[in-house]
Amino acid sequence: MAEVTIQKQQLQNSNNAQTKLHTMFEDMIHDLEETKRTLSLTANCLSDSQAALSAAHEELATVKDKLDATTNELSLSKFDSGKYSEWFSEEFDGHAKSRKLVKTQKKRIEQLESELAHKKEKVKMNADSEKQLSQLKKQWSSLSNVLGDN
Repeated sequence: MAEVTIQKQQLQNSNNAQTKLHTMFEDMIHDLEETKRTLSLTANCLSDSQAALSAAHEELATVKDKLDATTNELSLSKFDSGKYSEWFSEEFDGHAKSRKLVKTQKKRIEQLESELAHKKEKVKMNADSEKQLSQLKKQWSSLSNVLGDN
């Protein structure tokens, strides 16, 4: 009779431990699913940032082409500065504006590249969390099989 009581107590202790492990696992799964959602949002932001960076690069190329064209026109206008002094002044102003715009675009690209690097780091961290989640699920499955066999 004492053996039955001891076995009941051991079974109850085993059930309590299994219940606690199950609760801890569910909490961990919930946390990791939250991390996965955060990863998804970060990936979307990363995609948006990459698109913005690509657009900024294209705009910079366009501005640079305009700057080169303006520079060439300025070189040609030096031959007859008397006739074209007003035009030269306008083109020079356009050239200065283009240079300023190129400088602004370069700063914007640097900012976007910095944001992109930061978001890539977040994505990497979230990917690591997903890897840990996968390992935990495997461990839980193994633990459940071991506890289920007893």
